[in-house]
Amino acid sequence: MNPTRARGATIGVFALNGFVLGMWIVNIPTIKDRTGVDQATLGLLLLALGIAAWLGIGSPAPSSTGSAAGPC
Repeated sequence: MNPTRARGATIGVFALNGFVLGMWIVNIPTIKDRTGVDQATLGLLLLALGIAAWLGIGSPAPSSTGSAAGPC
């Protein structure tokens, strides 16, 4: 992949991530009202979501071939 396409793909991924995150954040009060959870529970759920994402970044993905050697 040439650098121009890679740069465009990277910008697109970050822009999409920002858009999705923005849509999620503005809907948190609505989700809180619909589910009936209190402030503390919602805070713990959001904290758990962040911790799970952080742990997921650090864990290696399993190889599709089952080999422990990794990609060729």
